[in-house]
Amino acid sequence: MMRVASIGDRVHEGSYRVHSRFAQVVNCSDGRRLVTVVAPGIGMGPIDGPIKMGPINIVIEGLACTSLHTLRVNRKSVWLDSRRYDCSTAHTYHSGIDLEPWDPETFGKNLVFFAEQLAIHAPRKSLAFLLDSGRDVHFRGGFEGAFIKHAGDCVGEIFGGNLLGGIGKLKGCGFGLTPSGDDFIAGLLCGLNVLERAYGWDLSRSRECVYEAARSGNLLADVFLGLARDGRVCQATKCLLAALLQAGSGEIRRSTAELCRMGQTSGADFATGFLMTLRNGNGALSWS
Repeated sequence: MMRVASIGDRVHEGSYRVHSRFAQVVNCSDGRRLVTVVAPGIGMGPIDGPIKMGPINIVIEGLACTSLHTLRVNRKSVWLDSRRYDCSTAHTYHSGIDLEPWDPETFGKNLVFFAEQLAIHAPRKSLAFLLDSGRDVHFRGGFEGAFIKHAGDCVGEIFGGNLLGGIGKLKGCGFGLTPSGDDFIAGLLCGLNVLERAYGWDLSRSRECVYEAARSGNLLADVFLGLARDGRVCQATKCLLAALLQAGSGEIRRSTAELCRMGQTSGADFATGFLMTLRNGNGALSWS
């Protein structure tokens, strides 16, 4: 028996048709927006992952993805094809970033441990090679060798004073349904949101400029970039932030490993961009 378990706070009312389909995930679009219908235990994005709740996710118990073709959403109901399911009592997932309690010293120490864990848990062909040069050995052949050089050069520009130039060159590059470069940029945008909230800076112009420079016309990538720009994150990222704010090493280890299991490399690519932005925040605030 199917039941609507939770709905993300960025799921908009409207009618949608299937955009892309996976084993336990269906992405539905109205041409501009995206809603991801998932079974419990699935991640935020367009491919399988360990966490079920996200800003545009509708989590449905007993979901049979192969039979879904259309979706309609209003305040009280979710329609899967012609069948109506009540959602008035479904859990609402709140996707905003919360930095309470904020202690810069604790956060800084935990960030060091997070970097160590990311180097351990990230998939071999993720952008985590930007944090650990020893990972270069996992990339072989002309295309992969060219990719890591290009990505390294782009990130060097991003944090070297040419933010938007580097973003423009990195977008769309790499592996996966949402390319590695786009996932990295989403992590960067999330990092800017954290810096903004933590230190009281106004980075709204920086976030908007990064988003506009990163848009490519790929609906999936552009939607997730827009969510990151607005500081709207999936459950895996919320768990990581909570761990960085106050938890011990065990919770940071678990949350990092969970984020790195999202997609093929998407979670680790996002985490790499997020970490590098928090480490180099001041350099990411200027462009030429």
